[in-house]
Amino acid sequence: MAHREHVSANPWRAAVAVCVFALLANGSLRGEAPHPTENRGRIIDQDTGQPIAGALVVGKYMGSIAWGGASCDRIESAVSDDQGWFTIPTDSNGKPPFMEAYSRGYARGKGPRRATNGAQGNLEKWQVEVFAWDADNRLGKLVATEPTIYRSKREAEEASREWKDVYLRRFRGTPEERVLNLNVLSGGGSCGGGPQTTSGPIEFLKAIYSEKVELGASESELRHTRSVMESALSSMARAKARDAAKNK
Repeated sequence: MAHREHVSANPWRAAVAVCVFALLANGSLRGEAPHPTENRGRIIDQDTGQPIAGALVVGKYMGSIAWGGASCDRIESAVSDDQGWFTIPTDSNGKPPFMEAYSRGYARGKGPRRATNGAQGNLEKWQVEVFAWDADNRLGKLVATEPTIYRSKREAEEASREWKDVYLRRFRGTPEERVLNLNVLSGGGSCGGGPQTTSGPIEFLKAIYSEKVELGASESELRHTRSVMESALSSMARAKARDAAKNK
């Protein structure tokens, strides 16, 4: 027969074990900071380094599907302020979503700084590399490697801001080429899910559609964006219905 002292102590030991496990799971005892719930990023002109005000930002939040690959869970949106800053929710892992931004006359750009652990593949020695891109934004030339050493990829990515800020560059091409460029950009506003905390991609898609009209795009080109917008509206309606059903 067990001693009473031992019997009464066991529940406390179990409770302590559960608490320790929970702390380890969320990283509190490993010294890890909790995942951020918001990403504060900036829209930047790639050529000048200056902020872009009033840019429309959409973020795609990707999930996985049973047979492999990925699916888009939802889309959130934001608008950059006078200094180019915007705030958008992070994903469940604390990382920003896949972001796209629209500003009239601009195309996708590329950020100049990125995290790297060098040729040695040393997982405890992360640094930030600085690149310069050619006129077509295709070939990146390594300019410098910043001297600061970071302990993890996450720290280096935070320092480089490669997943936080969005770079745009002035579009240099014909109106016809711009219409094709806008077709690609509108794909950033399509998703099989729906927005959860923001207005979703509709304003983003409306702005693209408006510029295409001004450029004299053909009816088939305009139909392309209308189709994406209709799909987004349908996804938003389904997401809203699901949320309403859950809250009953």
